[in-house]
Amino acid sequence: MFTFLSVLLLLFQIFSVIIPIIDKRTKSAWEDVKYSTLEKTLIIFTILSFGLSIAIFLIGQDSEKEKEKQAEVYQNDLRKKLAERDSLHQINDSIRTLFFIQRLDSSYTKSINASNDALAKYNLELVDSLNRVTNKINIKSQNKPQILIAPAEKGQVSPMYLTTLDNQNALAIKLVSSNNTRYNIKIRFYILSYKEENNILIYNIIDTGYIFYDRKFLVQDVISTSHIDIKKEFLQIENSIIFFQGSFSSDNENKDVYKFEEAYFFDFKKNLLHSPLNASLYSDIKSKLQKRGILKP
Repeated sequence: MFTFLSVLLLLFQIFSVIIPIIDKRTKSAWEDVKYSTLEKTLIIFTILSFGLSIAIFLIGQDSEKEKEKQAEVYQNDLRKKLAERDSLHQINDSIRTLFFIQRLDSSYTKSINASNDALAKYNLELVDSLNRVTNKINIKSQNKPQILIAPAEKGQVSPMYLTTLDNQNALAIKLVSSNNTRYNIKIRFYILSYKEENNILIYNIIDTGYIFYDRKFLVQDVISTSHIDIKKEFLQIENSIIFFQGSFSSDNENKDVYKFEEAYFFDFKKNLLHSPLNASLYSDIKSKLQKRGILKP
């Protein structure tokens, strides 16, 4: 609109100058044209106005370009803000999704842990029940011939303990025969010191000998105590294993021969008998002793 008015004003000014000049030239074609002071002033004013109109026209063009530029900047800023808003929404959605997944994972983990705890408690109660039942089983009810490290009864001395015999340190070991008298008993012991490295037991044999060597018999349910001489320096050892291996028969003629294999953790420093070795650890020690040529296969 501003541009249109500027052009219209410009045309009006051009014609306001040209028409009087043409008119004066028409009337005095063969004479010099003379202009009055008013006409000259009008012509000068018209020329100045013409220049001013051109300036206004150019300024109007620049103003239009500036408006277009500002409109383009505005559109670009609007598009940028919309893009940032969409990106922010996506980030918020991602954060909400991650939070939901974390809560879901946490709930799942808690559920699994609760299930594992319940299962562990059940297994513990089951094992405890089995142990109570097993402890109530009388040795006499087992048919397999056995020689055992005598089970400790409540209020009685441990079946394996340190004592003195003729002013000599000794390890007393109580054994018992179950389900009948046993014959031709031969049992060898090995004392091993050990240390644990990376969940692996590293051990050395520090003493060996016999607790029974070709003993004729052990009467059923009668506890027999044998003694092993113990060196003074052994009394400072906390981590040791007493390893037994031998044989016996169920008859005097040695027709049916059975193996005797047991091993226990023992603390000489505290004079304390610990739990027996499990089958896999016993087999591992036995295998290594056989490889050293100490035991026969």
